Amino acid sequence: MSAQPVPQTNAQLARLDRKLTHLLAEEEKIREKLHKNLERQTALEKRRDELHRHATSLSPILILPTELLMQIFELSVFPEEYTAEEVECAAVCALALSHVCSRWRHISISMACLWSYVALNSSSMAMLDLFLLRSRKHPLVYCPSSAFDELMIAKQVNVLRDGALPRLKALICSGTTPTVTFMLRMLQWQMFPNLRVLELQGGGDQCTILSFGARRRMHTLSMLTHIRLAHIVLDVMPICQLPSLRSLHVSDSPLLCSSLAHAPRLSMLCAHLSRAPNLETLTMDNYDLVVDVNLGSPHEGALEAVNLPLFPSEPPIISQTEVAHLRNFHWYHCPPKDLWRLFHYISMPVLTHLELSLQVVTSRIRLRWGDRSVPMRPGTPHALHGISAVICFDQLQHLSLECRDLPGLNLATRKFLFPNLRSLDLAFIPREEDAFNLRSFPALGEPGSVFREPRMPNLTSLGLSRFTLSLNTMIMYLGYMPNLKTLTLDTCPGAAHIVQSMAYQVPNSSRRWSCPRLERMVLIGCDDVTSANLTDVLFARKKQAEAGPATQASVSGRVIKPLRRKVKAPTAGCESPHPPDYGTNNQSGISAIKSIRIQECVLISHDDCAALSKLFDIEYTYEP
Repeated sequence: MSAQPVPQTNAQLARLDRKLTHLLAEEEKIREKLHKNLERQTALEKRRDELHRHATSLSPILILPTELLMQIFELSVFPEEYTAEEVECAAVCALALSHVCSRWRHISISMACLWSYVALNSSSMAMLDLFLLRSRKHPLVYCPSSAFDELMIAKQVNVLRDGALPRLKALICSGTTPTVTFMLRMLQWQMFPNLRVLELQGGGDQCTILSFGARRRMHTLSMLTHIRLAHIVLDVMPICQLPSLRSLHVSDSPLLCSSLAHAPRLSMLCAHLSRAPNLETLTMDNYDLVVDVNLGSPHEGALEAVNLPLFPSEPPIISQTEVAHLRNFHWYHCPPKDLWRLFHYISMPVLTHLELSLQVVTSRIRLRWGDRSVPMRPGTPHALHGISAVICFDQLQHLSLECRDLPGLNLATRKFLFPNLRSLDLAFIPREEDAFNLRSFPALGEPGSVFREPRMPNLTSLGLSRFTLSLNTMIMYLGYMPNLKTLTLDTCPGAAHIVQSMAYQVPNSSRRWSCPRLERMVLIGCDDVTSANLTDVLFARKKQAEAGPATQASVSGRVIKPLRRKVKAPTAGCESPHPPDYGTNNQSGISAIKSIRIQECVLISHDDCAALSKLFDIEYTYEP
């Protein structure tokens, strides 16, 4: 009985073996089919990648030569100016370029200049180390985030001190008072052999910034070319020689200057200017100077303004500071009645551009007297002894005056002479509530009330903004400017009469035209000027110009004689294109208008300008 199941078991085993063999054969076929599918898939993927690379290679940006792509990277990263926003944008742009594709990443990492802008909002030291590593030995621009506290900046400075601090070419800091104080201390104790740009913007209480410790003389910053201080008085800067400094910009707010004990001192300004012999541009924006020294002949051993004490009675005496290479001076929010005093303390013999934005006439320079200040007034110890009250700017070519009231404009330049002035801009700054009220614009005073010497024979450009113009007054101005070539009127009520006067000779004088050499007119926001006014001017002057000098000179029927009084020749180095006739009638000819610019003049359309251009063959620019 036990041997009977054996044949049945063997039969079952045989059937199972046949099934397994069949399954194995099917598996082998499936494996072969799968292998073929995988090979086909691999081939298709390879073909797809080739087609993709070929398609992407057709893009112009990807077929550019490496050298040209590097130049594009530099232009896209480099900031236009060293400000906190621009430098931070440059750092972010460098990171973005390295995450586009493998080729861009390789190129961007190889360019050390792209990683020289260290301006990070992240407090991670790893990111700082990354920029320092990729910048290699390239000069650095360091701009800590304004959100960093003094401790965070100290940690980053410790990292920079290990070989990177001497590479700094620009230091830009904007933050709280402790942060700026730390930067001032670092400037005092560290050496920066390659520093070229220094920009500091403070905040908080100015007294805190001033209490960082005793002033110590710095090492010479031989490479520094630009200093910009905002909300920080120049007094807190350590004293050092600045042989390469070209630009100095200082600004302060009235809030910080309300503490008069810590207001900027004139003596410190003179001390820093005396150590910057090659300074070319000086800008003071809302920088309320306090006069703490007197001007006179120095005693034995020239006094240094930096060591002057706070005087309890008579102010110390210093000699005049000369800035031999200063060519551009901008003073915004200056007192019109006392601004001339600064030019006695500081001599600017080669000044060519002067921009003054005047305060109201009641604002005065203040004097530091012990621990308090008093307003400037006659009889104070700060009299200017032994110096002429008239200042002559022999080299000045461009003058810009902005006033907030007419008395301030009439007093600002009464002690100045401009014998070689080429360009003059006068503007009125209305109150905010009267910005669009044309009736609030004052009438421009006569030239004799504004300038000590109104005759300007070399002037070629005149710009007036937000003044109510009177025809008689403007005839007087233009009569003193015989060589005027460009006239700009910006939002000036009464401009239509002035423009119309260019089409005929001066009233009560049959021998003289207004602006005989005028070639360009710029009208901005002059709503009373019409295209008919321009047509009359262009037609009359073109006709007179085509008539020739001989016909023009014989209009009056009499010979025009020159003035008997001899005119002083212009200063050497400022050649005049025409002899200085000081507004006489000795005119050699009338010039035709060659160019006009119309902007926001409601009574003049673009079609009007195009018609005038075609009719009189002139160039025009129209901005609605």
